[in-house]
Amino acid sequence: MSDWTEVETTVDVYLAIKNQHAPKGGMIPFASFTDTEGTFPSGFHGHGRIETWWALDAADDFPIIAHKLSYDVTPNDRSERTNETHRYFLCVAKSRDD
Repeated sequence: MSDWTEVETTVDVYLAIKNQHAPKGGMIPFASFTDTEGTFPSGFHGHGRIETWWALDAADDFPIIAHKLSYDVTPNDRSERTNETHRYFLCVAKSRDD
């Protein structure tokens, strides 16, 4: 269970936040997950995904934005991607510690 919830947003909002903070060196990957060939957790299933959560600082308790890419993987050429879907999220804290 995470300490944040994800609220879907537009690519424009996601990029505005990322571009505002990236030049200052403040955006770092908080976490990522990659299943490029569509084999996680137990063999080929035909759906790849790449997910990245971004934070402002390594000491942050939760990320502020996320990008999730999903796609279909061709069985004969697992490097070929079709039906790509990009989704963007704002990450919002569930509660504050006292």
